[in-house]
Amino acid sequence: MNFSYWERQFITDRADLIIIGGGITGLSAAYHTRLLHPEWKIVVLEKFPISTAASTRNAGFACFGSAGELVDDLASGMSMNEVLTLAEKRYKGLLLLRKTLGESNLDYFPCGGTELFDFSQKNEFKTVCHYLEELNNSLMLITGEDFTYKTTDVPGCLTGYENAISNSLEGKLNPGKMIQAWRKLCQENNIEIYCGAEAKIQEGSKNVLFGNHLIHSNQIAVCTNGLTNSMIPKLKVMPARNLVLLTDKLPTIDLPSTYHHDKGYIYFRKIDDRILIGGGRNKFMNTESTSKFKVNEQLKGYLLEYLKNHFQVEKESVSQEWTGIMGVGNSKKVLIKRLDETTVTGVRLGGMGIAIGTLVGKEVSELLR
Repeated sequence: MNFSYWERQFITDRADLIIIGGGITGLSAAYHTRLLHPEWKIVVLEKFPISTAASTRNAGFACFGSAGELVDDLASGMSMNEVLTLAEKRYKGLLLLRKTLGESNLDYFPCGGTELFDFSQKNEFKTVCHYLEELNNSLMLITGEDFTYKTTDVPGCLTGYENAISNSLEGKLNPGKMIQAWRKLCQENNIEIYCGAEAKIQEGSKNVLFGNHLIHSNQIAVCTNGLTNSMIPKLKVMPARNLVLLTDKLPTIDLPSTYHHDKGYIYFRKIDDRILIGGGRNKFMNTESTSKFKVNEQLKGYLLEYLKNHFQVEKESVSQEWTGIMGVGNSKKVLIKRLDETTVTGVRLGGMGIAIGTLVGKEVSELLR
């Protein structure tokens, strides 16, 4: 987008710090930098006029992580120490988010989570149960919870599942209200936020081109997560598209907690008497490694079939759909690093943005000088 002569007069042409990306991480980085540097001129640049690539286009889960997800991380080659370090970041990140913005501003509800295993997953369920004691004992040192994960009953309103494991640390919130609260907090702290154009770092300089408007900055923080690859390809942050569907009102289906299936790749919850369901990209990895927001009709068909099999909900009952772009890589380690004298990054959140984005933003602020 190119700004008009008049519009460009509203946008600054100089800053002490430019943060590219106005989602959870970027706004957290701006706020926490303000606490460290009250005198700095801080500017946040966001490509989209209303929402962001992932922060307001997710399912509204707290994203602490199910037991099956943690065990899958172990199976993928992560050490137990690495898995627990990541779990600790999720736990501390959620605490920081709730403390910073206030639970009422998030519509946060600590409803817990339920991981579901269908009749074909008997061995997977046994494997996860094998790790429960070790996971609980280790997590207790982090959270103080005696039993984060416990076997439980499958909800009576669901069909096709045989076993379940509860998660006491999961929760749900309203991502739209969360971003509104972040923006309000930043604006109250004299942080300028500009939206609606793409930002590009001019190579070899401290300049950022925002649309057709050039801004000079002493430092730049890149917090674009899933959209990072087009800006800094060498980081190898790959986009991962996720699809979310929302049904019409179905008041007879009772889903008091949040729910995960298939190592967390399928997730659903109830909101306003509707079922919100997302995920399934693990079945379509080749097509969903993209930053395009277009809906994959094959993946949509997979989720519609899932709704029919487990909820007896027909496709005609689905009234809304949207996609969001996460940032992933060959490791779940977040890239919080200084690239050069000018630029730092806080990217590759691996689908855990709500849980760790606030903490990542804070850690980005501590790299700035």
